[in-house]
Amino acid sequence: MRVISSTYMELLEENEIVTHNVTEARLYGNLIVLLPDEQSVAGIAGSVPSILETIDSAFATMDDLCAGLADAQLTQLLQEYESQYALVRDNISQVAALY
Repeated sequence: MRVISSTYMELLEENEIVTHNVTEARLYGNLIVLLPDEQSVAGIAGSVPSILETIDSAFATMDDLCAGLADAQLTQLLQEYESQYALVRDNISQVAALY
């Protein structure tokens, strides 16, 4: 039981990383579009890939944790979560790549 609760706590921690970084990436995407200063925009756009890598890493850890739990429903929900994130990721990546 302790291992299971520990795993769920780790999942929550990784989800917090995802949530925080997705919020930051979305903010950066908005700033890239709205800021008139090209130098600032270039700096912001340059930081987007590392934010996305952090999110991808957190999802990879969550995938591993779910695999260890062998909980099919949780795994399915995580896959749906990742699919929705992929749409956001693509949009933010495209915006950043324009600059």
